[in-house]
Amino acid sequence: MSDPLSVISSLRASSDDELTPLFQALQDQWTHKLWHQMTETLLQLYKDPLSKPFQISLFERFVTKAEANMSPLAYITLAISASEQFATTDESVEFMENMAEHIKNSETRKIKVFVDLRLVSLYTAQGNIPQAMKLLDTSRKLMDELQISDRVIRAQLYGTSCEFYKRKSDYNAFYRNALLYLACIDRSDLTAESLKQRAYDLCIAALLADKIYNFGELVLHPILKDMGSEFQWLQDLVEAVNHGNVTKFMQLRATFCEKSPMLEAALPFLEQKICLMALCECVFQRQRAESGIPFAVIAKETHLQAGAKVEVLVMKAFSLGLMKGSIDEVSKTVHITWLQPRVLTNEQIKTMGDRLSQWINDVSNLGDFIAQSGSVEAVA
Repeated sequence: MSDPLSVISSLRASSDDELTPLFQALQDQWTHKLWHQMTETLLQLYKDPLSKPFQISLFERFVTKAEANMSPLAYITLAISASEQFATTDESVEFMENMAEHIKNSETRKIKVFVDLRLVSLYTAQGNIPQAMKLLDTSRKLMDELQISDRVIRAQLYGTSCEFYKRKSDYNAFYRNALLYLACIDRSDLTAESLKQRAYDLCIAALLADKIYNFGELVLHPILKDMGSEFQWLQDLVEAVNHGNVTKFMQLRATFCEKSPMLEAALPFLEQKICLMALCECVFQRQRAESGIPFAVIAKETHLQAGAKVEVLVMKAFSLGLMKGSIDEVSKTVHITWLQPRVLTNEQIKTMGDRLSQWINDVSNLGDFIAQSGSVEAVA
């Protein structure tokens, strides 16, 4: 059995010179039993990409000996990082299954969640969807039971869920979990390539999700800028659909069909979705005091023929829960009483602000009129 200090010295000699200060710190901290500082140094070391070639060796020869002197969460964090360095998924699965067996009697139940979520990710990569789904459901229930709010574990849950739902092509669940994942992490911890891929996946999910008809939160999220000019067409498409801009959508159609076979295959759905979004935007822009919306107005905004197609579109919006109201077939108008709450863009917030200012002005004018009328009656 190798002495821990000898292990550190051996790895230090064969590693990149940039890591020398960290190895030196580990030697000093082990010698002086500075366990908290040692744990922090290990976490910093494993976070450095230069440590990837020896993470497995360091874990098996040093970290396992230091387990009793560090927090269970830190120990599992290092184990998960090491599991990512195996050559095959099967080896990673075996490593993490052994880890799950090792900690099964741990009093800290949330650590089991952390390990299980890593296994969900690995089972998903293997294509073992039934096992992944079973373990993911178990992990969610345990997290709810324990009321776990730890940001690191929450990020692991949402990140793992993203991998699982992406594999299943469940765009609705992927979109929700991806936004929650981004809310739990520091974006600076991700590489530029990872940010670009996540932004791309989020945009595709937003467009193809059949239950998501507002993605203002995505439009306002800084991750869109991480896609760069290469995917400017996709950002433009997301913004066009979110605003119900049918004209812009039509201008981009040839581009996105060429760039993405997935979007091209879903063109009929996207055409319906942009019309529904245009209808929502049409309702949003109408003044409250105005009467019903004529079919002709909806047809103009959605680029549909007035008549039956407009009715079908409105009924589809009702069935999806995007709005509530009624259709007057005699007068060819639609009366909307409720519109699904949405995350507003800055432009839409300005519109609401303008309406509020107009409402305040109307109330003020009404007050002046009532005051003046009362004065006239008093004089009479």
